[in-house]
Amino acid sequence: MTIPYGPGEPPGPPQPPTARPHDDDPPTTRLRPVAPGPAAPNSAAAQGIPAYAAQDHPPAPDARTRRPGRRIAPLLAAAVFLGVLGGVGYGYTQQAGEPPTPLPPLNQARLDYPEKPLSADEAPEPLSAKQDRRVRTDGDLRELLIAEPKGAVPDELGPEWLPVEQFAGGFEDPNFVLADLVTEGFRRAAATSWTQDGDTQVTIALLQFRDESALQSEEYLLGQQSYMPSDQGAGTTGVPIPGSVGGALFVSESPVQEPGYVPVYEARALARRGDIVLDMHIASSQAIAEDTAMAIAQRQMERL
Repeated sequence: MTIPYGPGEPPGPPQPPTARPHDDDPPTTRLRPVAPGPAAPNSAAAQGIPAYAAQDHPPAPDARTRRPGRRIAPLLAAAVFLGVLGGVGYGYTQQAGEPPTPLPPLNQARLDYPEKPLSADEAPEPLSAKQDRRVRTDGDLRELLIAEPKGAVPDELGPEWLPVEQFAGGFEDPNFVLADLVTEGFRRAAATSWTQDGDTQVTIALLQFRDESALQSEEYLLGQQSYMPSDQGAGTTGVPIPGSVGGALFVSESPVQEPGYVPVYEARALARRGDIVLDMHIASSQAIAEDTAMAIAQRQMERL
């Protein structure tokens, strides 16, 4: 085998291999290492410069060479995951085998209620209707309706319990109102009605809601009052009812006219006291005086 360069000679261009096959080369010749000789004084090897740096272009790296650090990151991530998983499993196994830790006692000096029920002579008296409004409203709702004034003729309705479907039937869309009342926590209703001066009919309804998780009575009141100033309602902004919170009286200025029917003037009072909503409706062939309608609404609110 031909040695590329001899001792003391600068590296030259590589020599082409001989045409003799590799199998014909002696083994000792092919495997014999070449001992480098002393470098020339002015050569790159004598000055400590690598051989490839002295050339114009460094040798290209071998494309088949693999970097040993590429598989380190996945191995570390797998090791961390297995360590965490094993630690959680071991901790759960150890904790499941131990008895439950008792809770600390309540930091309370004494109970605010007696340990045993009080006897009848030791129990406090129940609150009156003035102190507890529910004592009054949880009873017979029909007893909270006012009586008809002198000279008025009572109708068949009242004072009686009012089924929710019968109350919803007085609206233009009974199905929508019925579904709305049921979803808003409607509890019960009572109503009364009378006729005054021959052609004026007054109907008072008391609707009670279940104001437990939300003030359903207030939502119903605000929903009914929201459309009263429009043409579908009375067409007026309404007058506040004294002694009520958010109550208002709406008196229409023009009658409702339909073919084949007598023109009808309407007035409606909407107010709330606790979980009970007052819904009063007045219909007459004559214009309704605001003072007359307001007096009836105030009487009913004072009754509540």
